[in-house]
Amino acid sequence: MTARTGLILDRVARAGPTRVVQLGLGDPDLAVALATAHLEYLLVEPSTQRASDALARRPDLRRRCRTRMAGTLGRAALGGGPDAVVVDLAAPSLSTTPLTTLVPQLSAALRAGGTVLLANLRDPRVERLLRWAGDGAATSTADAAGWSPPALTRALLTLGVPAHVYPPLGTAAYDALLGRAAPTGSGPPLRWGRELGSTSHLARLLATGRVDRARVVGVPVAATAEALASWQAHLGRQGRRPGAGVRWSRVRAIAAEHGYEATPVASLTAAEHHFDVVLERVAPRDTAPVAPRQEISSAP
Repeated sequence: MTARTGLILDRVARAGPTRVVQLGLGDPDLAVALATAHLEYLLVEPSTQRASDALARRPDLRRRCRTRMAGTLGRAALGGGPDAVVVDLAAPSLSTTPLTTLVPQLSAALRAGGTVLLANLRDPRVERLLRWAGDGAATSTADAAGWSPPALTRALLTLGVPAHVYPPLGTAAYDALLGRAAPTGSGPPLRWGRELGSTSHLARLLATGRVDRARVVGVPVAATAEALASWQAHLGRQGRRPGAGVRWSRVRAIAAEHGYEATPVASLTAAEHHFDVVLERVAPRDTAPVAPRQEISSAP
């Protein structure tokens, strides 16, 4: 068993499942390890050719695994509601399946309290670094597995899916543990410059209507960022360009446009040139937008 397989096995075990379904066949050793560790295990492979070839080459896989070829991923195809679904994104058959389509289908098919483990995601940023440093051959990221952790967190929050994203440990491959999708809910804090990179990102997130409450951490104050850029230009240094910060009035206007109330609070970053924003829904999606509160109009 490789270290990577052992890591995935440990992360599945932490969820304490009794019924496990693996979607996609990448490394056959992972399928054998999961089948050995769980009494109820089902391998679902969308590609008939891929499943047939693997079963022919690996007698141990044929002995230990119940295998099902499925063109759709409904509750019946996944064994009637498993406790955990392990999605092996190293499987060639999943390379063209968008995660934003796949995740809601899997989440809806889970039992209450079930989890989805997205295994073998690849961080394009780390792959580019490895290619540049010459420490390894980077894999093409033009497929479903190529997500950076911030981009994945943002996409899952938009879908209303709670997630714990494990960081890449030494390689570009990493995993993410997902819960059941909720109609609406509160997501994890969103870091400015990571999960959210601009006010347009914020507007797209609020437009989905899937979040009741969220906190945006580390928003740079526009006036401070512009003053810093001007000072650096005066000294002849290369710094942040003017306008890199965010104006509070813009954040408040975006929130009001989508039916949210925005409240500025002291930043969790403890930096004087940052502020945090707590966003709370105050109007249903079908009603008219609310006007921003006047008492906080003088905030930075």
